[in-house]
Amino acid sequence: MTGSASALQIGRMVPHTLVPIGQSYARVAYRQGEPALDVLSEALRRTGRVSELHCINYAVDGSAVIEENDGGNGYWTEPGGPGPLLLRVQPLTTRGLVVCSIGEQDAGMTRNDAKSFVVKDAIRSALWRGTLERLGARCPIWVDLLGPRKSWLEHHEYRMRDRLIELCEEEKGVFRGAEKYPLELNSTDHPTTEGNIHMAAQTGRKIAAWLNGEPELCGPRIAVIEDTSSRVEISIDAGGKDFIRPPEPDYFAAFDANDKPIPLTDATWCGNRLSFARAAPPAKLCYPARTGRPVDISRIIRHADPTDPLFPGEPGLVLESMITHTF
Repeated sequence: MTGSASALQIGRMVPHTLVPIGQSYARVAYRQGEPALDVLSEALRRTGRVSELHCINYAVDGSAVIEENDGGNGYWTEPGGPGPLLLRVQPLTTRGLVVCSIGEQDAGMTRNDAKSFVVKDAIRSALWRGTLERLGARCPIWVDLLGPRKSWLEHHEYRMRDRLIELCEEEKGVFRGAEKYPLELNSTDHPTTEGNIHMAAQTGRKIAAWLNGEPELCGPRIAVIEDTSSRVEISIDAGGKDFIRPPEPDYFAAFDANDKPIPLTDATWCGNRLSFARAAPPAKLCYPARTGRPVDISRIIRHADPTDPLFPGEPGLVLESMITHTF
C-alpha cells in the first residue's frame, strides 16, 4: 500500500457500512447472522469509532472479474467498464469499508502472465474504481488474499495472487486483508465456520487499526531470500514483535524452471533466519504454496497469540503471502 493510514482516518463514532465484493468467501463470511461477521464487528466496536455496523453484501459465488473468465455465475467488469454484477452496487448513506475477496474463478481461467495482467488492470480500473464510483464514497479497500486450493490450478493461483499483492502495494487506499491460506476448509474447498471466523478476525483487526489511525497492521513478512551452495535461507521480519518459529514450517515450496517441485527439508532456525536444505538449485520460491496436509496452525509462522483475542484460541497474524521469488 502506497498511502498512509492517517490519510483516510475516521475520527469520531459514526455508523459504518461494510461492503463485501467478490466471490463466495466474502459472500458467506461477511453476511448478517454469521459468527464471522460478529467477530469482525467486535474488532471494530473496540475502536470506539463505529456506533453501528451495517453490511451490504454484493459478493456472488464463483463470480469472475472479467467477462471472458465467467464460468456461469456472473462477472464484474466488461472491457472499458462495469459488468452486470458491479451495476448492482448502490450509493451509501454511511461511511463505507470495502472488503474484496476475488481471484479463485479468474485463476482457473488465467493460464499465462499476459492474461493475469489483463485481470489485474480490470480489478484496478473497473472493479475497484467502479465500486467506489457507484458507492459515491471515498472508501478504503481491504483485499483478502487468494490462497492455494487445487493441485491442478497451483501455479495459476500463485500467478493471480502475485497480481493481487502488486495491487495492494501500488494502489493508494488499498490494503491487505486476511490471508486465506491458513483457513480450515471443508470438502468443497471453502472455509468451515471456524475458517470464516479466523478470516474475519484477521480482516477486522486490520480495519480497526486503520480506523484508529495506526500504521498498517501486518503479520510477519519474508524480508530476504538467498540460495547458498546447498540451502535456501529465509529472513523473517516480524516488525519487532515476538513470533512463533515452528520446527517444521509449512507452505514453503521451491520449483525448477519447469515448475517441477524441489524438496525443501531439514528446516532449522537461527534467530529470525529460517534455513532449508534443498536437493538442487531452485528457479523460484513460493509462499504460501499448496500442501497436501490439512491446515495446522502450529506449522505456520505467526505473531505470538494476541492478549485480547476476538475468539477463543485466536492465533496471531500469520506470515504474509509474498510475490513469487525468482533466483
